[in-house]
Amino acid sequence: MSFNIASAIDSVLVVDDKFEEVQQLIDELSKKSIQSRYINPAEIEHLNVKCGNTLIVLDFELIEGAKHKDNIAEIRKVLSKVTSNLKVYGIAFWSKHSEDNFDDDHSKKLFDEIKIRIDSDIADKSLANPPLYYVSIVDKLQYLNGDHEWSAFFDNFKTSLATSKTAMYYFRWSYLMKDSVYDTFGKINEILAEYKYSDRDQMFAFLLYQLSRVHIGYEENDTGKLANHSFRAMAGMLEDAVKEKADSIQDCQILEDYSDDFTAKSISDLDIVVKIEKGKIKNNLFLINTIGRLNAIYAFDFKAEYAKTHFMPGNIYKQPEGFVSCLDADFDDQIKVLIEITPPCDFAQGKCSQPKFLEGTFCEIEKAKSKNAAKFYNYLHPVFYLDKSYYFILDFNTMYIGNIDNVEENFVCRSNDGLFADILQKYSSHISRLGVSFINHIKY
Repeated sequence: MSFNIASAIDSVLVVDDKFEEVQQLIDELSKKSIQSRYINPAEIEHLNVKCGNTLIVLDFELIEGAKHKDNIAEIRKVLSKVTSNLKVYGIAFWSKHSEDNFDDDHSKKLFDEIKIRIDSDIADKSLANPPLYYVSIVDKLQYLNGDHEWSAFFDNFKTSLATSKTAMYYFRWSYLMKDSVYDTFGKINEILAEYKYSDRDQMFAFLLYQLSRVHIGYEENDTGKLANHSFRAMAGMLEDAVKEKADSIQDCQILEDYSDDFTAKSISDLDIVVKIEKGKIKNNLFLINTIGRLNAIYAFDFKAEYAKTHFMPGNIYKQPEGFVSCLDADFDDQIKVLIEITPPCDFAQGKCSQPKFLEGTFCEIEKAKSKNAAKFYNYLHPVFYLDKSYYFILDFNTMYIGNIDNVEENFVCRSNDGLFADILQKYSSHISRLGVSFINHIKY
C-alpha cells in the first residue's frame, strides 16, 4: 500500500507573523482538501482551537529581528494556548534561518534548544498537552525564493519524518485506519447495493440492530444503547480490514536501526535513568510502570459504562464488603477482585441463571513473584492500576456462584477480549486435567 502523507492529515495550523509568507502554503493545503487555519501570534489570546489529528507548521521567527531565546519564549506561549484542546498534534518547524546556532552559544542548535525548552514546559505542566513529534523541514526561504515549489511541501515533510520514528509510524497508522474504514464500508455497501436505494437505510438499520444485539451479549431493547454498542460491533470488522492491509504498508522503517541497548531519561526527574541491556530491564520501576500502562490498555477497559449494570463475562469487580475470601492470608493486604467467567456463548443464549466468579487480586510485584505459579493465573504483569504496577493474579481452585452486592459501585473494569479468552482457555485446561494415581510422595 503506497503511503499518501496528505491523506493522513486532518488539519493544519499555520502559525506565522506574516500571512503573505504562508499564503501559498495555505492555498496548497486547500487544493489537497486539507482543513487549514492561519494563526497570527499577535492575536493568540482570542483563539479557541479544536481539532483532531493536527499538524502545526510553526515559524521559528515569530518576532522578526529578536534573539532566538525571545522567539522561543513566544513559541512556548503560542503552543500553550493553541494546543490545550488538541487531541494529537505534531510540530513542523521552519524558518528562513532554521539551522542557526542558538544565540551566542555556538555549541547549541536552535532546533535542539527549543525541544529542551518544550520538554521543561511538559515537565512543569505549563504545556498540558504535549506534542507527539517534532520535525524540522526545509527552510522557508527556499520556498519564498523559488528553489522549491509549494506543491513539493508534503514530499519534503514526508522526508523529514525520517527524523522521528513516532511521526513516521503515526502517519502510516492514521492512513491505514482511514483506508480500512473505507474498505469496511465498501464491503457493507456491496451488501446494501442489492436493494433499492429507497430501502437501503432501513436494511442498514436492520442489520446494525441484529449485529448489536448479538454482540452485546444480553437482552437489550433500548435502541439508543444498541446504537451506541453498534460501534463496538463494527470495530471487529475494522480490525479485520486493518489486519488484511497491514503487511502491504510500504517503507515503514520504524525498526530499521532497532537496538536492544539504550538509555532513556525521565522528563520530570533527570535522576531517573532507564537502561535496557540486550532487551532486559534492570528492575527499573519507572520502566516497569511504563510497560504496565501499555499492558493495562491492552488488557482492560476501564470505561465500559454499558457493562456496569449487568453481570457480564469478563467484568471485574472489587470484592464487596463482607465477602468471604478463600485466597491465602498473604493476599489480605492486596487489592482483591472477582472476575465473571460465564462462557460468553452461555451468557448470550440466556443459559446463565447465576453469575460465576473467580477470585483474584492486583498483587504487588515482589509478593507475586514468591507465589506458586501452578496454582494461579499470573501471566499478566506488570499491569498499571491506581498509580502502581501489579501482577494480575487469579485463583483457579475456587469458583463462586451467585450475585454480589452493589454491582455498579464495585465495578472496576472489563477484561478485553484477548485477555478474557486467554483466562478461559487456561482455566478450562486447569479444571479438565485428568491426572493419574501413583505412589510418589514417599521420600527415598
